[in-house]
Amino acid sequence: DKEMITDGAPSCVINTSCEHIEDFDDWWDSVPKGMLVIMQNNDFDEDHEDHDDTVVNTVSSIKEWSKRLNVSETIYEGTLALDKYNRYMVIGYK
Repeated sequence: DKEMITDGAPSCVINTSCEHIEDFDDWWDSVPKGMLVIMQNNDFDEDHEDHDDTVVNTVSSIKEWSKRLNVSETIYEGTLALDKYNRYMVIGYK
């Protein structure tokens, strides 16, 4: 029974695979300031045999990821430790 009324403009940007964006900084610059963002990245080592996708933009820690995004207000940042890599998430306002 919930209805969202918008002017057609997006209210947030969600990207769960930032590590696959070759020109990430250019892409990130296109996200409007003040936009709510949910961004994920990881520290995956592409040398693993079982990974077919190209990984071009990984980070080594949540601290590095948070610093790179440089959001104006952080709502959440955290790390999910997986078997072969760590997944980093930052939620906040650009």
